[in-house]
Amino acid sequence: MSKQILTAALIAGLASTVTNAQKLEQWDTVGGWDVLIDSNLGEGCLIQAAYHDGSAIRIGFGRSIGEGYVAVFNEAWGDINRGEPYGILFDLDSQE
Repeated sequence: MSKQILTAALIAGLASTVTNAQKLEQWDTVGGWDVLIDSNLGEGCLIQAAYHDGSAIRIGFGRSIGEGYVAVFNEAWGDINRGEPYGILFDLDSQE
């Protein structure tokens, strides 16, 4: 099995596990983004994309909390420690 296929299978498995645990309902897929409904946040909505390196990003709005959020995940990053600085770059259009 090629590395790309194995990686895709692992990402798909992880995504379905996370989706089930968090009660996310698939609504649509648009331009590489999954559009989901989050029943944990008062039927809030979010978009989610997964990448070949195991990273995933979510951008959403929780109706029950009345706030939006951006979350980035990758199991390879390990634990997050309070007070520890972490570098992150959001590149939305690949232009400076």
